[in-house]
Amino acid sequence: MDHCVLLELVVVVFPSPAIFPDQFLSSFPVLHHYITCVLCCITLTWSGGDCYEHMRPTFVVLVCYVSSVQIIQLHALGQRHSMDITVEGFSSWMFKGLTFLLPFLIFGYFLQAYCAYVLFDMYFRLNCSRDWQVLVLALLFSLIAIGNGITIALVIAKKLTLKNRRESVSRLASKYRLKAL
Repeated sequence: MDHCVLLELVVVVFPSPAIFPDQFLSSFPVLHHYITCVLCCITLTWSGGDCYEHMRPTFVVLVCYVSSVQIIQLHALGQRHSMDITVEGFSSWMFKGLTFLLPFLIFGYFLQAYCAYVLFDMYFRLNCSRDWQVLVLALLFSLIAIGNGITIALVIAKKLTLKNRRESVSRLASKYRLKAL
């Protein structure tokens, strides 16, 4: 019964990104979805031994954090009711956009990497090598953390280049605008 909560809540967050950044941005979310499904299935089949009990608090922290970020993300995308998140002193526009979400997303990606680190540490130091789930989960968490990090870096780079292009085009348009006589 303890594993069912993880199946519902653990949503963790390939072409070469250097060569095909746009293709990576469009294909990684699909790959991420399938990896997350496999990750949840493996977590469900992991029997409740000492290794699982050692990892469980880290899983619970990750699950709670990801759930909170999903609520904030849905609100930022405009897919939630404005009264779902009420924080005194914040206006609704402050919750909108990538700039608001970025610190939460990056911290979540570090949490994923930390889960991978804890699992690798358990596998090599705590005699958890008898549980195959530990190593496979460590590899999957690593893959997801690295992929999410690359994705967010590409998105930020793309946003910055688009912003710079728009500014230079508007600067040139205002510089060479014909003045009415």
